[in-house]
Amino acid sequence: MTRIASPSDEDYSHEPPNLSLCGDSYFFSGRFRSYGRVPKALEENNEMNFDHVRGESTAEYIVLGPNERYFRCRRIREGEVAAMNSSDLEDYEQVTDFCDDHQVERPAFLCFGPYGTFYIRSEDGAEKWSLPADTVRDALQVTPGAAQSGASSLWLGAGDSWVVQYRDGSFRFDLRGRYAALERALRQAQEEGVRISGLALNPLDAYSYACVFSDGLVEYEAGQAGFDGKEFEKWCEDNFELKELHKLLAEISEATNRNH
Repeated sequence: MTRIASPSDEDYSHEPPNLSLCGDSYFFSGRFRSYGRVPKALEENNEMNFDHVRGESTAEYIVLGPNERYFRCRRIREGEVAAMNSSDLEDYEQVTDFCDDHQVERPAFLCFGPYGTFYIRSEDGAEKWSLPADTVRDALQVTPGAAQSGASSLWLGAGDSWVVQYRDGSFRFDLRGRYAALERALRQAQEEGVRISGLALNPLDAYSYACVFSDGLVEYEAGQAGFDGKEFEKWCEDNFELKELHKLLAEISEATNRNH
């Protein structure tokens, strides 16, 4: 799908950064920079790196799925084309149909899990999913025939593991014994009332994940995906604007201490 319009007419700054891991591939979509190592079906030399401050695209949103499937939306800075979708969703016809029905260029949220599972949500709140019955019950907390849930994001991982964040900011998870280091971080975040700002579970590697919390904490285990940790931390700092966040939190903490 290609939408013809003047790119300068619209502001997409509300679109959040996105993390995606799948097998030995990864892609991190940000406001200032997007980069990753992707399947050859997407890019012949595997490596992709986009500077959205000076480059021709203002956004590169790529969600990776098993069997080299992917969803891609590009936003172009100049010319007549505002958005271009060039996705390979051969195993996910329901996702294609959903995007057509709801005129979705870039979903508010999309995640591909193992065995053809997925969850997608549009900006207008419509949802579609293909999930195991217990994930529908325990994560989305709806009956099997429901078309709507209270979920904002549902991240799917290896062995039917999942993390769900609801629209009120609370979250639940069942990692089924996988992603052990992440489980500890999620429990601590729950105790402290911290939200998830960005997350990816690698559906093909039960040790590989990346997570950014609303208090600025970044947790990851590259695993099979093999991304460089220091580069990822720098990308998070810039694209989640963590320096500003840490400065704000320090000021709040200092003010709180002064008042005691």
